[in-house]
Amino acid sequence: MEHLYVADTNLFFEAKRLEDLPWAELGVDPIVIGLTKPVQAEIDRHKKGTGRTRKRALETFGKVRAMLQKRQTETVIQEAAPRVVLRLMTHARPDPKYADTLDYDAVDDRIVGIVSELSKDQSFASVKVMTDDGGVAMTASALGVDFHLLEDSWKREPAMSDKDRQIADLEKDIAAYRSQEPVIQIEDATDGEISSHVVRKVPDALSPDQVDELVKRLEATHPKVTDFSVPETRIESDGAEISYIAPSDEDVSEYTTTEYPKWLSQCRSDLERLHEGREEREPSVTIRVSLRNVGARPASKLRISFEAQGQLFIIRRSREIDVEHDQPKHNPAVTRLSIPPVAPKAERVVKRPPKPQSARSTNIAELSRSMGGSVDLANLGFARPGSVLDAAARAGSVFDDLHRSGVFDDLTRGSSAIQQALGPQAEHQRMQDLINPSHRNMLTGPDHRVFMDPIVPRLPIIPKHDPEDFFYDDWPEGRPVRTGALTCDLFRHQGEAEFFDVEIAFPEEGDITGAVLCRVEAENLTKPVETRIRVGRTVEHFAVLNVAQDLIEALGN
Repeated sequence: MEHLYVADTNLFFEAKRLEDLPWAELGVDPIVIGLTKPVQAEIDRHKKGTGRTRKRALETFGKVRAMLQKRQTETVIQEAAPRVVLRLMTHARPDPKYADTLDYDAVDDRIVGIVSELSKDQSFASVKVMTDDGGVAMTASALGVDFHLLEDSWKREPAMSDKDRQIADLEKDIAAYRSQEPVIQIEDATDGEISSHVVRKVPDALSPDQVDELVKRLEATHPKVTDFSVPETRIESDGAEISYIAPSDEDVSEYTTTEYPKWLSQCRSDLERLHEGREEREPSVTIRVSLRNVGARPASKLRISFEAQGQLFIIRRSREIDVEHDQPKHNPAVTRLSIPPVAPKAERVVKRPPKPQSARSTNIAELSRSMGGSVDLANLGFARPGSVLDAAARAGSVFDDLHRSGVFDDLTRGSSAIQQALGPQAEHQRMQDLINPSHRNMLTGPDHRVFMDPIVPRLPIIPKHDPEDFFYDDWPEGRPVRTGALTCDLFRHQGEAEFFDVEIAFPEEGDITGAVLCRVEAENLTKPVETRIRVGRTVEHFAVLNVAQDLIEALGN
Protein backbone atom coordinates (compact mmCIF):
# COMPACT_ATOMS: atom_id res chain seq x y z
CA MET A 1 0.00 0.00 0.00
CA GLU A 2 1.10 3.56 -0.75
CA HIS A 3 2.25 6.13 1.81
CA LEU A 4 0.77 9.54 0.97
CA TYR A 5 2.51 12.79 1.90
CA VAL A 6 0.37 15.84 1.07
CA ALA A 7 2.90 18.57 0.30
CA ASP A 8 2.83 22.06 1.76
CA THR A 9 4.05 24.88 -0.49
CA ASN A 10 7.41 25.14 1.28
CA LEU A 11 8.35 21.60 0.13
CA PHE A 12 8.73 22.97 -3.40
CA PHE A 13 10.33 26.31 -2.46
CA GLU A 14 12.39 25.72 0.68
CA ALA A 15 13.53 22.11 0.28
CA LYS A 16 16.05 20.65 -2.12
CA ARG A 17 14.92 19.41 -5.53
CA LEU A 18 12.56 16.43 -5.21
CA GLU A 19 15.09 14.29 -7.09
CA ASP A 20 17.83 15.14 -4.57
CA LEU A 21 15.96 14.44 -1.34
CA PRO A 22 16.93 11.34 0.74
CA TRP A 23 13.53 9.64 0.58
CA ALA A 24 14.91 6.43 2.05
CA GLU A 25 15.16 8.19 5.42
CA LEU A 26 11.37 8.05 5.67
CA GLY A 27 11.61 4.26 5.95
CA VAL A 28 8.53 3.53 3.80
CA ASP A 29 7.93 2.35 0.24
CA PRO A 30 6.25 3.37 -2.09
CA ILE A 31 5.86 7.11 -1.50
CA VAL A 32 3.28 9.44 -3.11
CA ILE A 33 3.76 13.23 -2.96
CA GLY A 34 0.28 14.72 -3.23
CA LEU A 35 -0.02 18.06 -5.04
CA THR A 36 -3.38 19.59 -4.07
CA LYS A 37 -5.24 22.50 -5.63
CA PRO A 38 -4.40 25.21 -3.01
CA VAL A 39 -0.67 24.40 -3.27
CA GLN A 40 -0.83 24.39 -7.05
CA ALA A 41 -2.43 27.86 -6.93
CA GLU A 42 0.43 29.12 -4.72
CA ILE A 43 2.98 27.73 -7.21
CA ASP A 44 1.21 29.48 -10.11
CA ARG A 45 1.26 32.77 -8.20
CA HIS A 46 5.03 32.57 -7.60
CA LYS A 47 5.71 32.08 -11.33
CA LYS A 48 5.27 35.82 -11.72
CA GLY A 49 7.71 36.65 -8.95
CA THR A 50 11.49 37.10 -9.05
CA GLY A 51 14.58 35.38 -7.77
CA ARG A 52 15.05 31.73 -7.03
CA THR A 53 11.44 31.29 -5.81
CA ARG A 54 10.25 32.01 -9.33
CA LYS A 55 12.85 29.57 -10.67
CA ARG A 56 11.56 26.76 -8.41
CA ALA A 57 7.93 27.59 -9.24
CA LEU A 58 8.67 27.31 -12.97
CA GLU A 59 10.53 24.04 -12.41
CA THR A 60 7.56 22.52 -10.55
CA PHE A 61 5.08 23.87 -13.07
CA GLY A 62 7.14 22.22 -15.80
CA LYS A 63 6.52 18.82 -14.19
CA VAL A 64 2.79 19.55 -13.94
CA ARG A 65 2.64 20.75 -17.55
CA ALA A 66 4.38 17.58 -18.78
CA MET A 67 1.82 15.42 -16.94
CA LEU A 68 -1.07 17.39 -18.42
CA GLN A 69 0.33 17.07 -21.94
CA LYS A 70 0.61 13.28 -21.54
CA ARG A 71 -2.83 13.05 -19.92
CA GLN A 72 -1.18 11.59 -16.79
CA THR A 73 -1.88 12.24 -13.15
CA GLU A 74 1.58 11.40 -11.82
CA THR A 75 5.27 11.45 -12.71
CA VAL A 76 8.11 9.34 -11.29
CA ILE A 77 10.62 11.15 -9.11
CA GLN A 78 12.59 8.06 -8.09
CA GLU A 79 12.19 4.54 -9.48
CA ALA A 80 13.13 2.40 -6.51
CA ALA A 81 14.48 2.13 -2.95
CA PRO A 82 11.99 3.69 -2.39
CA ARG A 83 9.74 4.43 -5.38
CA VAL A 84 8.60 8.07 -5.26
CA VAL A 85 5.96 9.67 -7.49
CA LEU A 86 4.46 13.18 -7.69
CA ARG A 87 0.67 12.88 -8.07
CA LEU A 88 -1.90 15.54 -8.97
CA MET A 89 -4.74 15.52 -6.43
CA THR A 90 -6.71 18.59 -7.44
CA HIS A 91 -9.95 16.72 -6.76
CA ALA A 92 -9.22 16.46 -3.04
CA ARG A 93 -11.56 18.45 -0.81
CA PRO A 94 -11.23 19.44 2.86
CA ASP A 95 -13.02 17.53 5.60
CA PRO A 96 -16.53 19.06 6.12
CA LYS A 97 -16.26 18.03 9.80
CA TYR A 98 -13.87 20.91 10.43
CA ALA A 99 -15.64 23.52 8.29
CA ASP A 100 -16.54 25.50 11.41
CA THR A 101 -13.20 24.90 13.13
CA LEU A 102 -10.80 25.75 10.32
CA ASP A 103 -10.68 28.72 7.97
CA TYR A 104 -10.80 27.03 4.59
CA ASP A 105 -10.11 30.34 2.88
CA ALA A 106 -6.59 30.14 4.31
CA VAL A 107 -4.21 27.85 2.40
CA ASP A 108 -2.66 26.25 5.50
CA ASP A 109 -6.01 25.36 7.11
CA ARG A 110 -7.31 24.06 3.78
CA ILE A 111 -4.32 21.71 3.45
CA VAL A 112 -4.90 20.33 6.97
CA GLY A 113 -8.59 19.77 6.15
CA ILE A 114 -7.68 17.93 2.94
CA VAL A 115 -5.28 15.63 4.80
CA SER A 116 -8.01 14.88 7.37
CA GLU A 117 -10.42 13.88 4.60
CA LEU A 118 -7.83 11.77 2.72
CA SER A 119 -6.99 9.92 5.95
CA LYS A 120 -10.40 8.25 5.64
CA ASP A 121 -9.27 6.54 2.40
CA GLN A 122 -8.37 2.98 3.40
CA SER A 123 -6.39 2.41 0.21
CA PHE A 124 -3.43 4.31 1.70
CA ALA A 125 -1.13 2.81 4.31
CA SER A 126 -0.64 6.26 5.86
CA VAL A 127 -1.56 9.89 5.11
CA LYS A 128 0.49 12.84 6.42
CA VAL A 129 1.00 16.50 5.63
CA MET A 130 4.63 17.26 4.77
CA THR A 131 5.56 20.76 5.84
CA ASP A 132 8.26 23.02 7.19
CA ASP A 133 5.69 25.39 8.71
CA GLY A 134 5.31 25.12 12.46
CA GLY A 135 1.83 26.70 12.28
CA VAL A 136 0.57 23.98 9.95
CA ALA A 137 2.07 21.29 12.19
CA MET A 138 0.43 22.79 15.32
CA THR A 139 -2.99 22.97 13.61
CA ALA A 140 -2.71 19.37 12.42
CA SER A 141 -1.58 18.16 15.84
CA ALA A 142 -4.54 19.85 17.56
CA LEU A 143 -7.00 18.02 15.28
CA GLY A 144 -5.23 14.64 15.45
CA VAL A 145 -4.05 14.89 11.83
CA ASP A 146 -0.68 13.22 11.19
CA PHE A 147 2.21 15.37 9.89
CA HIS A 148 5.91 15.19 8.97
CA LEU A 149 8.25 18.12 9.54
CA LEU A 150 11.07 18.55 7.05
CA GLU A 151 14.53 17.79 8.37
CA ASP A 152 17.09 20.56 8.22
CA SER A 153 19.20 18.40 5.95
CA TRP A 154 16.32 18.41 3.43
CA LYS A 155 16.32 22.18 3.10
CA ARG A 156 18.30 24.07 0.49
CA GLU A 157 20.72 26.78 1.34
CA PRO A 158 19.08 30.18 1.90
CA ALA A 159 19.40 32.85 -0.79
CA MET A 160 22.65 34.79 -0.70
CA SER A 161 22.65 38.48 0.10
CA ASP A 162 25.47 40.87 -0.75
CA LYS A 163 26.93 40.18 2.63
CA ASP A 164 26.65 36.47 2.03
CA ARG A 165 28.51 36.84 -1.26
CA GLN A 166 31.32 38.64 0.52
CA ILE A 167 31.46 35.82 3.01
CA ALA A 168 31.58 33.34 0.17
CA ASP A 169 34.55 35.09 -1.33
CA LEU A 170 36.32 34.99 1.98
CA GLU A 171 35.57 31.29 2.25
CA LYS A 172 37.24 30.74 -1.10
CA ASP A 173 40.37 32.36 0.28
CA ILE A 174 40.17 30.13 3.32
CA ALA A 175 39.73 27.11 1.08
CA ALA A 176 43.15 27.82 -0.40
CA TYR A 177 44.66 27.38 3.02
CA ARG A 178 42.56 24.33 3.65
CA SER A 179 44.06 22.68 0.61
CA GLN A 180 46.94 21.81 2.88
CA GLU A 181 44.73 19.61 5.05
CA PRO A 182 43.84 15.96 4.32
CA VAL A 183 41.57 15.26 1.38
CA ILE A 184 39.45 12.24 2.15
CA GLN A 185 37.74 10.18 -0.54
CA ILE A 186 35.12 7.67 0.58
CA GLU A 187 33.33 5.59 -2.05
CA ASP A 188 31.05 2.60 -2.47
CA ALA A 189 33.37 -0.23 -3.55
CA THR A 190 30.82 -3.04 -3.35
CA ASP A 191 31.34 -5.79 -5.92
CA GLY A 192 29.17 -5.18 -8.93
CA GLU A 193 28.00 -8.81 -8.89
CA ILE A 194 26.49 -8.30 -5.43
CA SER A 195 23.13 -6.57 -5.54
CA SER A 196 22.28 -4.22 -2.73
CA HIS A 197 18.60 -5.01 -3.32
CA VAL A 198 17.74 -8.66 -2.69
CA VAL A 199 14.61 -10.81 -2.81
CA ARG A 200 13.25 -13.22 -0.19
CA LYS A 201 10.79 -15.85 -1.43
CA VAL A 202 8.16 -16.84 1.13
CA PRO A 203 5.76 -19.76 0.58
CA ASP A 204 2.05 -19.29 1.23
CA ALA A 205 0.21 -21.85 3.32
CA LEU A 206 -2.35 -24.04 1.60
CA SER A 207 -5.88 -22.78 2.00
CA PRO A 208 -8.36 -24.87 4.06
CA ASP A 209 -10.22 -25.76 0.85
CA GLN A 210 -7.00 -26.96 -0.78
CA VAL A 211 -6.16 -29.09 2.26
CA ASP A 212 -9.65 -30.65 2.26
CA GLU A 213 -9.36 -31.50 -1.44
CA LEU A 214 -5.93 -33.07 -0.98
CA VAL A 215 -7.11 -35.18 1.98
CA LYS A 216 -10.03 -36.43 -0.12
CA ARG A 217 -7.53 -37.42 -2.80
CA LEU A 218 -5.55 -39.38 -0.19
CA GLU A 219 -8.70 -41.18 0.94
CA ALA A 220 -9.52 -42.11 -2.64
CA THR A 221 -5.97 -43.32 -3.37
CA HIS A 222 -5.61 -45.22 -0.09
CA PRO A 223 -9.17 -46.16 1.00
CA LYS A 224 -9.94 -47.64 4.38
CA VAL A 225 -10.36 -51.43 4.30
CA THR A 226 -13.81 -52.56 5.46
CA ASP A 227 -13.99 -56.20 4.28
CA PHE A 228 -12.35 -58.58 6.76
CA SER A 229 -14.05 -61.87 5.63
CA VAL A 230 -11.85 -64.98 5.28
CA PRO A 231 -11.65 -67.53 2.40
CA GLU A 232 -13.11 -70.99 2.83
CA THR A 233 -10.98 -73.96 3.95
CA ARG A 234 -9.52 -76.05 1.10
CA ILE A 235 -7.49 -79.24 0.68
CA GLU A 236 -4.41 -79.18 -1.54
CA SER A 237 -3.37 -82.00 -3.84
CA ASP A 238 -0.66 -83.12 -1.38
CA GLY A 239 -3.25 -83.53 1.33
CA ALA A 240 -2.45 -80.25 3.12
CA GLU A 241 -5.40 -78.43 4.68
CA ILE A 242 -5.40 -74.63 4.12
CA SER A 243 -7.60 -72.69 6.51
CA TYR A 244 -7.80 -69.04 7.67
CA ILE A 245 -8.33 -67.34 11.02
CA ALA A 246 -10.15 -64.01 10.83
CA PRO A 247 -8.42 -60.97 12.50
CA SER A 248 -9.64 -60.24 15.97
CA ASP A 249 -12.32 -57.67 16.65
CA GLU A 250 -9.75 -55.71 18.66
CA ASP A 251 -7.34 -55.49 15.71
CA VAL A 252 -10.12 -54.50 13.34
CA SER A 253 -11.37 -51.82 15.72
CA GLU A 254 -7.82 -50.49 16.28
CA TYR A 255 -7.35 -50.13 12.54
CA THR A 256 -10.73 -48.64 11.64
CA THR A 257 -11.27 -46.31 14.59
CA THR A 258 -7.70 -45.36 15.57
CA GLU A 259 -4.90 -46.07 13.09
CA TYR A 260 -6.59 -45.00 9.83
CA PRO A 261 -8.16 -41.77 11.23
CA LYS A 262 -4.84 -40.99 12.92
CA TRP A 263 -3.04 -41.37 9.59
CA LEU A 264 -5.47 -39.01 7.85
CA SER A 265 -5.11 -36.50 10.69
CA GLN A 266 -1.31 -36.65 10.44
CA CYS A 267 -1.45 -36.10 6.67
CA ARG A 268 -3.77 -33.14 7.16
CA SER A 269 -1.39 -31.64 9.73
CA ASP A 270 1.58 -32.13 7.38
CA LEU A 271 -0.28 -30.45 4.52
CA GLU A 272 -1.28 -27.51 6.72
CA ARG A 273 2.37 -26.85 7.59
CA LEU A 274 3.76 -27.75 4.19
CA HIS A 275 4.97 -24.16 3.69
CA GLU A 276 7.13 -24.26 6.82
CA GLY A 277 10.84 -24.62 6.21
CA ARG A 278 10.54 -23.83 2.48
CA GLU A 279 11.37 -20.17 2.69
CA GLU A 280 14.09 -19.13 0.25
CA ARG A 281 16.02 -16.54 2.19
CA GLU A 282 17.69 -13.68 0.44
CA PRO A 283 21.43 -13.85 -0.17
CA SER A 284 23.59 -12.06 2.33
CA VAL A 285 24.36 -8.44 1.56
CA THR A 286 27.79 -7.03 2.39
CA ILE A 287 28.70 -3.52 1.37
CA ARG A 288 32.32 -2.49 0.88
CA VAL A 289 33.57 1.04 1.44
CA SER A 290 36.93 2.32 0.19
CA LEU A 291 38.79 5.10 2.00
CA ARG A 292 41.75 7.12 0.69
CA ASN A 293 43.64 10.24 1.66
CA VAL A 294 44.59 11.99 -1.57
CA GLY A 295 45.64 15.21 0.17
CA ALA A 296 49.04 16.58 1.09
CA ARG A 297 48.93 15.80 4.83
CA PRO A 298 48.03 12.76 6.95
CA ALA A 299 44.72 12.73 8.80
CA SER A 300 45.12 12.59 12.56
CA LYS A 301 42.62 10.89 14.90
CA LEU A 302 40.48 9.75 11.95
CA ARG A 303 37.12 8.13 12.64
CA ILE A 304 34.94 6.34 10.09
CA SER A 305 31.39 5.58 11.24
CA PHE A 306 28.50 3.61 9.76
CA GLU A 307 24.85 4.34 10.51
CA ALA A 308 21.92 2.16 9.44
CA GLN A 309 19.02 4.26 8.17
CA GLY A 310 15.57 2.82 7.69
CA GLN A 311 14.47 -0.68 8.77
CA LEU A 312 17.81 -2.46 8.77
CA PHE A 313 20.88 -3.19 10.90
CA ILE A 314 24.61 -3.48 10.32
CA ILE A 315 26.99 -6.20 11.53
CA ARG A 316 30.70 -5.81 12.07
CA ARG A 317 32.59 -8.05 9.69
CA SER A 318 36.23 -8.83 10.33
CA ARG A 319 38.74 -7.92 7.64
CA GLU A 320 40.67 -11.13 8.38
CA ILE A 321 37.94 -13.77 8.70
CA ASP A 322 34.25 -13.87 8.12
CA VAL A 323 32.14 -13.54 11.24
CA GLU A 324 29.15 -15.83 11.47
CA HIS A 325 26.10 -14.66 13.36
CA ASP A 326 23.03 -16.51 14.51
CA GLN A 327 20.53 -17.33 11.81
CA PRO A 328 16.87 -17.75 12.61
CA LYS A 329 15.85 -21.35 13.01
CA HIS A 330 12.95 -22.75 11.09
CA ASN A 331 10.93 -25.91 11.41
CA PRO A 332 12.11 -28.72 9.11
CA ALA A 333 10.22 -28.96 5.85
CA VAL A 334 7.81 -31.84 5.24
CA THR A 335 9.53 -34.02 2.63
CA ARG A 336 7.12 -36.98 2.62
CA LEU A 337 3.70 -37.98 3.88
CA SER A 338 3.10 -40.74 6.40
CA ILE A 339 2.57 -44.25 5.01
CA PRO A 340 -1.03 -45.45 5.41
CA PRO A 341 -1.58 -48.14 8.05
CA VAL A 342 -1.79 -51.80 7.03
CA ALA A 343 -5.18 -53.35 7.60
CA PRO A 344 -5.26 -56.55 9.73
CA LYS A 345 -5.31 -59.70 7.58
CA ALA A 346 -6.58 -63.22 8.09
CA GLU A 347 -4.01 -65.70 9.43
CA ARG A 348 -3.24 -68.59 7.05
CA VAL A 349 -3.04 -72.01 8.73
CA VAL A 350 -1.53 -75.05 6.96
CA LYS A 351 -1.98 -78.61 8.29
CA ARG A 352 0.02 -81.26 6.50
CA PRO A 353 -0.30 -85.05 6.96
CA PRO A 354 2.48 -86.66 9.07
CA LYS A 355 5.52 -88.07 7.24
CA PRO A 356 7.22 -91.39 8.19
CA GLN A 357 10.32 -90.87 10.32
CA SER A 358 13.61 -92.73 9.64
CA ALA A 359 15.59 -93.71 12.77
CA ARG A 360 19.17 -92.52 12.92
CA SER A 361 21.79 -93.18 15.71
CA THR A 362 25.37 -92.23 16.39
CA ASN A 363 28.00 -94.87 17.21
CA ILE A 364 29.31 -93.39 20.42
CA ALA A 365 31.58 -96.43 20.95
CA GLU A 366 33.62 -95.34 17.92
CA LEU A 367 33.94 -91.91 19.42
CA SER A 368 35.10 -93.42 22.69
CA ARG A 369 37.83 -95.44 20.96
CA SER A 370 39.07 -92.31 19.20
CA MET A 371 39.56 -90.69 22.63
CA GLY A 372 41.71 -93.53 23.94
CA GLY A 373 39.02 -95.49 25.68
CA SER A 374 39.71 -93.78 29.07
CA VAL A 375 36.05 -92.92 29.48
CA ASP A 376 33.25 -95.34 28.74
CA LEU A 377 30.92 -92.90 26.92
CA ALA A 378 28.67 -95.69 25.90
CA ASN A 379 27.68 -96.09 29.53
CA LEU A 380 26.52 -92.46 29.57
CA GLY A 381 23.57 -93.38 27.46
CA PHE A 382 24.27 -91.25 24.37
CA ALA A 383 24.33 -94.23 22.00
CA ARG A 384 20.76 -95.11 22.59
CA PRO A 385 17.60 -93.23 23.41
CA GLY A 386 17.11 -92.78 27.10
CA SER A 387 16.53 -90.42 29.90
CA VAL A 388 18.52 -87.16 29.82
CA LEU A 389 18.57 -87.12 33.59
CA ASP A 390 20.11 -90.61 33.70
CA ALA A 391 22.84 -89.53 31.32
CA ALA A 392 23.64 -86.50 33.44
CA ALA A 393 23.86 -88.65 36.55
CA ARG A 394 26.28 -91.06 34.92
CA ALA A 395 28.45 -88.11 33.71
CA GLY A 396 28.65 -86.84 37.29
CA SER A 397 29.88 -90.26 38.42
CA VAL A 398 32.76 -90.08 35.93
CA PHE A 399 34.00 -86.78 37.37
CA ASP A 400 33.79 -88.23 40.90
CA ASP A 401 36.09 -91.04 39.80
CA LEU A 402 38.59 -88.51 38.39
CA HIS A 403 38.64 -86.63 41.67
CA ARG A 404 39.28 -89.80 43.66
CA SER A 405 42.15 -90.71 41.31
CA GLY A 406 44.10 -87.56 42.36
CA VAL A 407 44.13 -85.74 39.02
CA PHE A 408 42.92 -82.48 40.58
CA ASP A 409 45.48 -82.80 43.40
CA ASP A 410 48.29 -82.76 40.86
CA LEU A 411 46.96 -79.51 39.45
CA THR A 412 46.81 -78.00 42.93
CA ARG A 413 50.41 -79.02 43.71
CA GLY A 414 51.51 -77.30 40.51
CA SER A 415 49.83 -74.08 41.55
CA SER A 416 51.47 -74.23 44.99
CA ALA A 417 54.88 -74.67 43.41
CA ILE A 418 54.41 -71.53 41.40
CA GLN A 419 53.40 -69.58 44.51
CA GLN A 420 56.51 -70.82 46.33
CA ALA A 421 58.75 -69.62 43.50
CA LEU A 422 57.21 -66.12 43.57
CA GLY A 423 57.12 -65.85 47.33
CA PRO A 424 60.45 -64.02 47.95
CA GLN A 425 59.70 -61.36 45.35
CA ALA A 426 56.25 -60.66 46.84
CA GLU A 427 57.75 -60.41 50.36
CA HIS A 428 60.35 -57.90 49.13
CA GLN A 429 57.63 -55.71 47.58
CA ARG A 430 55.61 -55.86 50.80
CA MET A 431 58.60 -54.63 52.85
CA GLN A 432 59.19 -51.76 50.39
CA ASP A 433 55.60 -50.63 50.77
CA LEU A 434 55.94 -50.65 54.59
CA ILE A 435 59.18 -48.61 54.54
CA ASN A 436 58.11 -46.05 51.90
CA PRO A 437 54.35 -46.16 51.30
CA SER A 438 54.48 -43.31 48.76
CA HIS A 439 57.06 -45.16 46.64
CA ARG A 440 54.50 -47.47 45.10
CA ASN A 441 51.86 -44.72 44.65
CA MET A 442 54.31 -42.50 42.83
CA LEU A 443 55.07 -45.22 40.31
CA THR A 444 51.98 -47.31 39.92
CA GLY A 445 49.20 -45.87 42.10
CA PRO A 446 46.13 -44.22 40.67
CA ASP A 447 46.93 -40.97 42.52
CA HIS A 448 50.57 -40.60 41.47
CA ARG A 449 52.22 -37.32 42.42
CA VAL A 450 52.68 -34.53 39.89
CA PHE A 451 55.79 -32.38 40.30
CA MET A 452 55.43 -28.78 39.07
CA ASP A 453 57.92 -26.04 38.33
CA PRO A 454 58.14 -23.20 40.84
CA ILE A 455 55.45 -20.56 40.22
CA VAL A 456 56.93 -17.51 38.51
CA PRO A 457 54.70 -14.44 38.14
CA ARG A 458 54.14 -13.57 34.49
CA LEU A 459 53.03 -10.18 33.19
CA PRO A 460 50.24 -10.07 30.59
CA ILE A 461 51.36 -9.57 27.01
CA ILE A 462 49.94 -6.29 25.75
CA PRO A 463 49.74 -6.08 21.95
CA LYS A 464 51.61 -3.19 20.44
CA HIS A 465 49.35 -0.38 19.27
CA ASP A 466 49.97 0.45 15.62
CA PRO A 467 49.06 4.15 15.13
CA GLU A 468 48.51 3.57 11.40
CA ASP A 469 46.10 0.66 11.84
CA PHE A 470 42.30 0.81 12.23
CA PHE A 471 40.66 -0.34 15.48
CA TYR A 472 36.99 -0.95 16.21
CA ASP A 473 35.50 1.69 18.45
CA ASP A 474 33.07 -0.02 20.83
CA TRP A 475 31.55 -2.07 18.01
CA PRO A 476 30.63 -5.62 19.16
CA GLU A 477 31.49 -8.43 16.77
CA GLY A 478 28.73 -10.40 15.06
CA ARG A 479 25.83 -8.46 16.69
CA PRO A 480 23.25 -6.46 14.67
CA VAL A 481 23.51 -2.79 15.65
CA ARG A 482 22.39 0.55 14.30
CA THR A 483 25.78 2.31 14.43
CA GLY A 484 29.44 1.31 14.44
CA ALA A 485 32.82 2.97 13.94
CA LEU A 486 36.58 2.45 13.52
CA THR A 487 39.42 4.82 14.46
CA CYS A 488 42.96 5.40 13.23
CA ASP A 489 45.54 7.64 14.93
CA LEU A 490 47.42 8.49 11.73
CA PHE A 491 45.94 7.93 8.28
CA ARG A 492 48.73 8.50 5.76
CA HIS A 493 48.25 10.52 2.60
CA GLN A 494 48.92 9.26 -0.93
CA GLY A 495 48.78 5.64 0.25
CA GLU A 496 46.78 2.63 -0.80
CA ALA A 497 43.04 2.60 -0.23
CA GLU A 498 41.63 0.98 2.91
CA PHE A 499 38.58 -1.24 2.51
CA PHE A 500 35.84 -1.87 5.09
CA ASP A 501 33.20 -4.59 4.81
CA VAL A 502 29.87 -4.16 6.59
CA GLU A 503 27.20 -6.87 6.57
CA ILE A 504 23.55 -5.90 6.35
CA ALA A 505 20.92 -7.55 8.56
CA PHE A 506 17.22 -7.25 7.74
CA PRO A 507 14.27 -7.75 10.09
CA GLU A 508 12.42 -11.02 9.74
CA GLU A 509 9.32 -9.76 7.97
CA GLY A 510 8.23 -7.50 5.12
CA ASP A 511 9.77 -5.33 2.45
CA ILE A 512 12.71 -3.24 3.61
CA THR A 513 14.15 -0.01 2.21
CA GLY A 514 17.00 1.89 3.74
CA ALA A 515 20.59 3.02 3.45
CA VAL A 516 23.93 2.98 5.25
CA LEU A 517 25.42 6.41 5.95
CA CYS A 518 29.24 6.36 5.94
CA ARG A 519 30.83 9.36 7.64
CA VAL A 520 34.53 10.25 8.02
CA GLU A 521 35.84 12.74 10.60
CA ALA A 522 39.36 13.72 11.63
CA GLU A 523 41.09 16.06 14.03
CA ASN A 524 42.57 18.12 11.17
CA LEU A 525 39.63 17.75 8.79
CA THR A 526 37.43 20.86 8.62
CA LYS A 527 34.32 19.20 7.22
CA PRO A 528 33.21 15.58 7.58
CA VAL A 529 33.01 13.50 4.41
CA GLU A 530 29.91 11.34 3.81
CA THR A 531 28.49 8.85 1.37
CA ARG A 532 25.21 6.95 1.48
CA ILE A 533 24.77 3.41 0.14
CA ARG A 534 21.19 2.31 -0.52
CA VAL A 535 20.12 -1.25 0.34
CA GLY A 536 16.77 -3.01 0.46
CA ARG A 537 14.83 -6.26 0.35
CA THR A 538 11.62 -7.31 -1.38
CA VAL A 539 9.46 -10.24 -0.26
CA GLU A 540 7.87 -12.40 -2.96
CA HIS A 541 5.28 -15.11 -2.23
CA PHE A 542 4.84 -18.46 -4.01
CA ALA A 543 2.42 -21.43 -3.78
CA VAL A 544 3.22 -24.96 -2.55
CA LEU A 545 0.25 -26.77 -4.14
CA ASN A 546 2.47 -28.50 -6.68
CA VAL A 547 4.70 -29.75 -3.83
CA ALA A 548 1.67 -31.27 -2.10
CA GLN A 549 0.58 -33.01 -5.29
CA ASP A 550 4.05 -34.48 -5.79
CA LEU A 551 4.09 -35.86 -2.23
CA ILE A 552 0.71 -37.55 -2.73
CA GLU A 553 1.88 -39.05 -6.02
CA ALA A 554 5.10 -40.30 -4.42
CA LEU A 555 3.09 -41.92 -1.62
CA GLY A 556 1.04 -43.77 -4.21
CA ASN A 557 4.16 -45.03 -5.94
